[in-house]
Amino acid sequence: MLLARAGHNVLVVDRVEFPSDTWSTHFITAPGTSLLKRWGVLDPLLAKGVPLFDRVNLITPTMEMSSADLLGPAFVVSPRRTDLDLTLVEQAIAAGAEVRTNVTVTELMHDASGRVTGVTLRDAEGNMSEERGDRKGGGAGEGVG
Repeated sequence: MLLARAGHNVLVVDRVEFPSDTWSTHFITAPGTSLLKRWGVLDPLLAKGVPLFDRVNLITPTMEMSSADLLGPAFVVSPRRTDLDLTLVEQAIAAGAEVRTNVTVTELMHDASGRVTGVTLRDAEGNMSEERGDRKGGGAGEGVG
């Protein structure tokens, strides 16, 4: 998403299809939530009904602690992976990235210096394809990363 917003050609591949639910984090910490806001991802998450909290309480048999007591009120978000992943994919596509799911990277292609220049992919039907990075922009980091 961020690379596409910066004008790079971006191909995102993943073995699964989004959204897919998986156990993950219980919440995204305040710094992470701040990044989501800066990137324009927080509002779309909240629009999906994702809860936003100003504190997280930890209660064990021997202690009780609140993040607000340690850090002051700092917002954290608690998205399900279905909401987070789908929102990130939507934002990446809106930024101009191409997203392919149900695709597995089977091999990295290298140039003579060892730099990765492309990938070999296999889709869900077993079809193979190659994607090569494009260095037209000439900037470091362009191509496959």
